[in-house]
Amino acid sequence: MSNPVRQVETSIHGPGFHICGMQPAPTEERVALNRDYHPGFGYVALQKKTKRGRKWRTVWSTVHPEECRTLGWIERKLVDDQDAEWRFDVDGPMSSYTLRRRGPKYWVLESSRDGFA
Repeated sequence: MSNPVRQVETSIHGPGFHICGMQPAPTEERVALNRDYHPGFGYVALQKKTKRGRKWRTVWSTVHPEECRTLGWIERKLVDDQDAEWRFDVDGPMSSYTLRRRGPKYWVLESSRDGFA
């Protein structure tokens, strides 16, 4: 009697991949609003440019993947402050990057860098 082994193919680039912060930075210029961008190990932070435009102030951040929000969720929260400058900073061990809001529901990859590991 044989015991068949079922093989399941997985992709480390698929949505929701959160093992050891290996989720890669987005490669497209305009990024998806429904993607979960938390690296799994590290942090994400929503930042707003100060009124004088010199510094970024963190409005919301988390190190817990289960508390991470999509850019779509963030867009719904920005309704009262559409004209401000916003960015979403993702810092993980394998990759880190910054997404910048260019308009309503329009976020782009601003910069990408090596992670902290």
